[in-house]
Amino acid sequence: MGKCTEMIFLSILKDLFSEISLHYLRKMGTIYTYNQLLAFTESIFLKIGCNESDAKIAAKSLLIADLRGVDSHGVARLSGYVRLWEVNRINA
Repeated sequence: MGKCTEMIFLSILKDLFSEISLHYLRKMGTIYTYNQLLAFTESIFLKIGCNESDAKIAAKSLLIADLRGVDSHGVARLSGYVRLWEVNRINA
């Protein structure tokens, strides 16, 4: 990912979060870019058996929720989905 794309992503984050939140994100350590999170999330859905199309849709949906500030329905839900899949409560 190029520096320009990362700057655009950080700009979007800055618009969505207050300066305090952005400062907190920087203090947490690593900030992952949209494309990095998307690729990671897609790969998890693929590993539990989703087809490529569904994995892309699911991953984008989680990231959109995060970008809109609805963290409770974003990437943080991914581990819960994996746990549900492991005990056969959801299917891929």
